[in-house]
Amino acid sequence: MIRHSGTLGDEEQLAADVCIVGGGPAGLTLAAELLGSGLTVVLLESGGAHPPAGGQPYHAGRSVGLRYDLEASRVQGVGGSAQHWHIATPGGQTRVRLRELDELDMEARPGVRAPGWPFARASLEPYYKRARTLWGMQPAEPDEPFIESALRRFFSFAPPDVFTQTLPRSLAADPNTTMVVEAVATELISRGTGAGIEAVAARGSDGRRFTVRARTYVVAAGGIETPRLLLASRTGTPAGVGNHHDQVGRYFMEHPHYLSGFVAPRTHKLFYRTDAWDIFLKAGHPVQATYALDAEVLRREGLLSTAFILAWRPARAVLPVGRAGRVDQRGVGAVRRVAAMWHRRQADPGAARDAAAIVASVPAMAGYFVRQRHAVTADRAGRPHRAPIMFDLHAMAEQAPRPDSVVRLGHGVDRFGMPEVELDWRVGVDDADSMRRSHELMAPLLERHFNVRVSPLLPDRGVPRLGYGYHHMGTTRMSVRPDQGVVDADSRVHGVDNLFVTGSSVFPAGGSANPTLTIVALAMRLADRLKKEARPTSVRVPCP
Repeated sequence: MIRHSGTLGDEEQLAADVCIVGGGPAGLTLAAELLGSGLTVVLLESGGAHPPAGGQPYHAGRSVGLRYDLEASRVQGVGGSAQHWHIATPGGQTRVRLRELDELDMEARPGVRAPGWPFARASLEPYYKRARTLWGMQPAEPDEPFIESALRRFFSFAPPDVFTQTLPRSLAADPNTTMVVEAVATELISRGTGAGIEAVAARGSDGRRFTVRARTYVVAAGGIETPRLLLASRTGTPAGVGNHHDQVGRYFMEHPHYLSGFVAPRTHKLFYRTDAWDIFLKAGHPVQATYALDAEVLRREGLLSTAFILAWRPARAVLPVGRAGRVDQRGVGAVRRVAAMWHRRQADPGAARDAAAIVASVPAMAGYFVRQRHAVTADRAGRPHRAPIMFDLHAMAEQAPRPDSVVRLGHGVDRFGMPEVELDWRVGVDDADSMRRSHELMAPLLERHFNVRVSPLLPDRGVPRLGYGYHHMGTTRMSVRPDQGVVDADSRVHGVDNLFVTGSSVFPAGGSANPTLTIVALAMRLADRLKKEARPTSVRVPCP
């Protein structure tokens, strides 16, 4: 059943075999995998059963590190992050991009400070297959040799309705499962010295208090809310639950997104190769080609994994580009710096020099715009054209885990009395060096294969301006030793016998693939573990 927290009595106690905190893809998958096991389940979701399009954003917290839209990156409501999956695909449905982690992603790689996962990639293979079956997806497209030391790798796509509709309906119809919506978990109450959890304290949207008592507890609230809850749970554990070694909240990772370069084709063939740069249908399923250096190159060079994506650049996006496709790097850098100054409302010492560089680039920008407009118009009319149609070379990179990239508690509290969260996202110079070196190795391969000119856009030194994918990873990472992470290979919190964490927060390393497919696979893996360990009781959750 689905219950609103407003139907509970103040100070009411719910009881179950398993209590799950979080109604996103991880929590819903776990609960669905426990259907038919005989285990009673209470799932707490802080948002509503029918949230508005895009979900209900969190407001409690702030970003204090690299620029990051913390509020937009977290959503409440049944379905969690599935509420804002937004990639348009053929057929008109918005979807999420999916890919399994590679074997390299789970290896220990001292050269990039990646500690490795505590189990092999092969252990996840059956769960990846089950995860694809859950979505009704085809098997993963195998990587293809691209040219020399590079691969053509494919991303799959899947719709959000599995998590916004299908699984919630299944859970609502199950007599052993109760999903309580608009119910905010405020503390994991420890027993004794913190070796176990005896209850979850929660509050409804109207402020009423209630608790959930269970044999087993699982936190599946995402890479920011999960460490926030563990750190805020200080009754009997002043440093927070599972935080004996000051590991909770550390190693926050994202997938840095950035524009690596501009691509100018020497012929028009690439424009018609939509399978090279656009999302296309293969056997009726949408896929997207990306380009990556193979594992041996990454090992030899000590590089982080990077997925390079070609994207057609609309003609309205002006650039200082000459007729031969050469990019005026000085003009591009000046435009970026002036845009940053405008954003800060503060001029830099070199502002006048940058303004002069932009003025000098105006003829090239205007010429590029006119040539591109003519090219697109001619192409649509079926006429030949000479101007190259430009492409962007986007990149989605792996980030090396670092302990000072952290989620911690702030000084304020929200309306439920929960401490607000602070995100201090940091990306190192070594990450930026990996970005530049990866571009240096990939650019000539793209040039030869597609007959194009690739102009680099990354700065010669320092960290470039970065975007992100709202992929929150690493803050309760898996580790063999308790002093190097928060959960063990079974997702059990070190030193807490009945508390588990699932989701991307347990990733020790993130690779360059979107995390959702691995999140679902890990939840299925944990469900198998819980079904083996937990014995159903006669406890039933009180009905309204």
